[in-house]
Amino acid sequence: MENSMEFFEKISSEPFILLFGSVILLLVIIGLFTKSSKWSNFIPNIIVSIGILGTFFGIFKGLWYFDVDDIDKSIPELLGGLKLAFSTSLLGIFFSIILRFRNNSRTEVVKEETTADDIHE
Repeated sequence: MENSMEFFEKISSEPFILLFGSVILLLVIIGLFTKSSKWSNFIPNIIVSIGILGTFFGIFKGLWYFDVDDIDKSIPELLGGLKLAFSTSLLGIFFSIILRFRNNSRTEVVKEETTADDIHE
């Protein structure tokens, strides 16, 4: 329990992780409550794309301040960028998988409940 609190404190101290994570969570909420099958199938792709964008941004951020002449002082910035990169990737992939499973189970229920009269209407 103590380790998980420490983990969330470290994550919450990174503004870019909070930014990318908030956008991903907002899209997850929209994906959970949307009625349109077009959007519910499209949102997991957007979430993965934002996770990948965060990955590249994190790597860019880490390498931007990297100084080969002073590696000892550059390592913390590099690790901070990598933390952002891996965090956004994990969030994007995790929530995309959850939404895809939800969407697939929802379409299977709709398929089972559909009758010939429903198609004719």
